[in-house]
Amino acid sequence: MGPSGEGKTTLLNILMGLEKADSGSIENLPHNKSAVFQEDRLCESFSAFTNVKIVSDRLADQTIIAHLKQVGLGEAVNQKVSTLSGGQKRRVALVRALLA
Repeated sequence: MGPSGEGKTTLLNILMGLEKADSGSIENLPHNKSAVFQEDRLCESFSAFTNVKIVSDRLADQTIIAHLKQVGLGEAVNQKVSTLSGGQKRRVALVRALLA
């Protein structure tokens, strides 16, 4: 937490590998990282299931479906993301980040 301009977003971007640090170093970061951005960054023409599957192809389909159901998206598993509400899209993005 801090005032605007303190570098909160910059630090997160550096931790995610989206920006290079000007100086200093960060050690012992886990290799695998994921995030949910302010914008959902989903593939709108893909289903909720496919949006998760493309980042977690090592998981069984039933595991992905179970997680989508757990967040109330059981009826929307095969629905195109473009037809989902904003809250439903956010939940797809959260499941995708958690399972990535």
